[in-house]
Amino acid sequence: NKYFAFECKRLNWKAKHKKEYIDNWLSRFISWKYSKNMQLSWMIWFVQWFKKWKNILDNILDIKEFLQNESKIKNNTVQNLEKYEIEKDFDYSYLSKHKRYSKLWNIDIYHLFFDFTK
Repeated sequence: NKYFAFECKRLNWKAKHKKEYIDNWLSRFISWKYSKNMQLSWMIWFVQWFKKWKNILDNILDIKEFLQNESKIKNNTVQNLEKYEIEKDFDYSYLSKHKRYSKLWNIDIYHLFFDFTK
């Protein structure tokens, strides 16, 4: 039997959450805490608030920049967040790929962002 791992979080997008997103939640997939023996997983984000950013896309771009430049897992990132269409009319689906710590295979993580600000 196969199963899929989903991590769901509310994203208020304060500085604290950005650090947690990368250094805690995402790194759990890379470090094998989540989705052991699996090569793909899902992260589902319920975006509840943005202050500095105008919209959900600005949030996503900020995550991408943080992952690329500041994260402690940037060396394990094979592919940064890239748009990945899972449904024609859904604009906020992304894919990132990462090397797992001391393991042979990578993990693909599909990210879905839902706008709960309205």
